[in-house]
Amino acid sequence: MKHAPPSWPILLILMALAFAALTGWSLWRAAASGGARPVAGQASRGLEVHHPSASASMSAAPAWTLAPTFDGHILRLRITGQDGLPLTGGTGTVMLGSLSRRPLVFDARSGSYTSDLAGLPVGTGVEVTFSHGGAASRWRLVLNPGP
Repeated sequence: MKHAPPSWPILLILMALAFAALTGWSLWRAAASGGARPVAGQASRGLEVHHPSASASMSAAPAWTLAPTFDGHILRLRITGQDGLPLTGGTGTVMLGSLSRRPLVFDARSGSYTSDLAGLPVGTGVEVTFSHGGAASRWRLVLNPGP
C-alpha cells in the first residue's frame, strides 16, 4: 500500500504566499492613502486629521485651519481662516459611513461648529465637508475617544 505524500509543505507554502500578498497590499494601501497627521494637542485624545482636499472647482485647498475636539458624543470643530479668526457663516456636514449625514451647527459663543455624534462606535472614521464663501474643503477624522 502506497502512502500519500504529506500535505503540510504545500499548506505552509500557501500560507507564506498569502502572508506576503496581504503584506504587500497593506503597504500599498498605506502609501496610497497619504497617511494621517495627528492634530497638535489632540494626539492623546485619539483624533487624527487627514490632509484637506479642495473642491473640484478649486485648484488648491483653502488655507483654513481645523482644530477638532471630541468630548463624549459632541464633535467640536474650530475652523479659522488665514487671519486666525473663526470662519462664521459656513455650512458643513459630517458623514458617518456612506448613509448617515449629520449637520454642522455654528455655536456663536465658542466660535466653533458642533455636531452630535451620539451612538458613534469607537474608532469610527468620519468625513467633514465644509464650505464658506464659495470655497470648500474636506477632512477625514478618526475618532477614538480615550478612556
